[in-house]
Amino acid sequence: MFYQTYSKSQNYFTKLIILESGKGSKVTDTEGEVFTDYTAALGPIIIGHNDERVNEAIIKQLHKGISFSTPTMAEQFLCNKLRNIIPGCESVKLLKNGRDATDAAVRLARAFTGRDYILKGGYHGFSDWTIGIEPGAKGIPFAVSKLTKKFIYNDMNDLVNWFDNLKDRVACIIFEPIMENGPYPGYLQAIQELCHKNGAILIFDEIVSGARFALGGAAEYYGVTPDLTCIGKAYGNGMPISAVCGQRDIMRLIDTGEAFISTTFGGECLSIAAALATIKILEQPGTYEHIWDMGQMMLDGLKNAIDSHGLNSCIST
Repeated sequence: MFYQTYSKSQNYFTKLIILESGKGSKVTDTEGEVFTDYTAALGPIIIGHNDERVNEAIIKQLHKGISFSTPTMAEQFLCNKLRNIIPGCESVKLLKNGRDATDAAVRLARAFTGRDYILKGGYHGFSDWTIGIEPGAKGIPFAVSKLTKKFIYNDMNDLVNWFDNLKDRVACIIFEPIMENGPYPGYLQAIQELCHKNGAILIFDEIVSGARFALGGAAEYYGVTPDLTCIGKAYGNGMPISAVCGQRDIMRLIDTGEAFISTTFGGECLSIAAALATIKILEQPGTYEHIWDMGQMMLDGLKNAIDSHGLNSCIST
């Protein structure tokens, strides 16, 4: 059996099914059996599979063209839209995968600070700098992996100790702002203060949380603005798109060529059309109240199922 994504393999599912189609929250396999897609294709599906409004935007753009040799107005529209909804977004670089965005953010932080060490929390793709200290690190040079350190989420003492040990060599903290049951009160603010006190760049990896907790992600929801933000997944409702965005004085290093970040398909228009359509839908009044209600309903259902089967000792939510 061929699979392209580790989290879609038999390592994660007791029964690996082959899917044929999807509509809304449901997917259908090759034998006609219907399932609820609770993982939302690993996060990108927020409006639902095969949404007519998103499809229409993609088809309309398809008739105009997919990729071009110079920038398009579609790129300008999306970048300006992101500047309006992502806190601290003064400049935008459109990319494709979440890994593209986190790689770009780390490179920018190193270029801007002139420092090498990275403090990370969470999953940031499969690049050497992040996977080098995780399982599956075979093939990654030690010289690369030793420059990244992993800190404990929601433990400020751990972060302070890393800064004490590394002194002024930390380029950035990059982490998923929402993990487990979310940040402790004041945790994100404390990290922001610690970063700025030590001259490091604060990067929110919102590939997962972006557009889910609020249109502007965790930064909007918790009222903490990072220096750089990585977004992707849900903003395209299944189409491949991501971006790194943030302070202009950091992002300008891309334009000057001091930090080389460039992709052939960063301006691919079908994904941009999908993102613009998805954001338009998410901007409608009541959208996020509905998302939170659905999330609470799912959580309550899981808790009831765990309780009713007496599984509290081995499963938690």
